[in-house]
Amino acid sequence: MLKKILIILTSILLIANFYVISECTTHDRRVINLISIICYFLVFLGFGGAKKILLLYSILAFLGTDYLLIYYDTNEVVTKVIPVLKISAYFLLTVSVFEKVKLLNNKSSIIIGFLVIIALNVLWMFNLIWKSSEKFNDNFEIVLHLLYGLIMVWMCTIAINCYMRFKTTKSLFFLLFILGVILSDASWFLAYYFDIKFFFYIYTILYFIGLAYMVRYADSTGNKDDAFLSVS
Repeated sequence: MLKKILIILTSILLIANFYVISECTTHDRRVINLISIICYFLVFLGFGGAKKILLLYSILAFLGTDYLLIYYDTNEVVTKVIPVLKISAYFLLTVSVFEKVKLLNNKSSIIIGFLVIIALNVLWMFNLIWKSSEKFNDNFEIVLHLLYGLIMVWMCTIAINCYMRFKTTKSLFFLLFILGVILSDASWFLAYYFDIKFFFYIYTILYFIGLAYMVRYADSTGNKDDAFLSVS
């Protein structure tokens, strides 16, 4: 039942958001985005998500950032609070699953592969932020975004490791949730700071996919044969 609800909800919200992106103002786009996450939040609560404390904090942090995003262009404090909220959410999610992560029996080739991927992503991220640094309000804001980018790369690495280690439905939901929200953040950054409107569409798709799988992850029960336990 939850799967059908999320498919219908996501389809409706995508159509509504795509229309607003193409036809309405930036303020309208941010308002419909806030309404969308409220819809996912209600579904999250309706299917017992409130029992998962760290996931509850994470979705509340996402909701808070989407609300503050309405004032992103008019309040310098907001531009600093948003990355702090996202960093805290990703950090807590990382801590919650870190002990479950093992680099696939410490195979050197796989470890080296992951380190190369992390290094390339970090270099790309630093280059991206450096090129858009003139759009930040001060150096502290640049540092916050660099830290934000680092934890995004690390969170993706953790999620991929979890899935490759356990390869269960629960770990797949966690992977899709993390990749969805992380890549949506990267898409929003490209859309906003480099004025590429197309990436707002990509952001919306990835964000809603991430939120949908967050709800499914929260709803998934702790099967005895599933070594990847619920975040709580």
